Amino acid sequence: LPEAMLLRGQTLLLEGKIAEGVEYLESVKPELPAEMRGRATVLQLYGLVQDSGTEDSRQKALEIVVREYPNIGDLTQIIAFQVLTLQLGAEFLEEGEPRRAIQCLQRVWDSDRLLKHQEKRVEALQARARALEANPHADPYEKLQAAQMIAKVEREKETFAQINEFDAALRMRLASAYQQMGRFRESALVLEDILDRMEPGPVVENASISLVQNWNQLERWDRAVPAADNFSEKFPDSKQLPL
Repeated sequence: LPEAMLLRGQTLLLEGKIAEGVEYLESVKPELPAEMRGRATVLQLYGLVQDSGTEDSRQKALEIVVREYPNIGDLTQIIAFQVLTLQLGAEFLEEGEPRRAIQCLQRVWDSDRLLKHQEKRVEALQARARALEANPHADPYEKLQAAQMIAKVEREKETFAQINEFDAALRMRLASAYQQMGRFRESALVLEDILDRMEPGPVVENASISLVQNWNQLERWDRAVPAADNFSEKFPDSKQLPL
């Protein structure tokens, strides 16, 4: 029955009945086991982010992100939830809403932390599956569910590992949001933290310019001059060098 409830909610979302699907999943959550409540939450966020062209959907999605973050470690599909959170933050940024973008982006873990967390989750699920197999009285559905969850988490890890520059995308957007709000120091510190660990390229080039701009705004010439010198050394042929 819990699986049927989740499938019904998912079907509503796939049909484009986002509000109805989100409300239905919220209504059945009290009847679901803990793990399935987490899956329902991920489905809700997925539907709302796909429908984020409306202010109401974006706001509801943000409320889910803020509400669930304190217990995010309990979500079996935490990577999916975090990727959706990053996507939501990026959309707020594009809409000129940096404050709400920051609310999302500050709640996204870096890729190393996410992968290590899920590796431990797989180990726990495998231990549970072995215990169920060893119990002759175990519910066959529980055995099936345990195997399915191991497969889901492993597949999620593999997909996530193929995302290029997840950390860079996160930090760049966070820095941009701070800059839009006039919080130039926070923006500069975020950029300094990530730039030294990235290979030179168009993204790093633009971010390096932003770093100089931020320190200039603060009149921190002791930081602006080295940042400008570093840009000149890394990108001697850049069209932005006169800037």
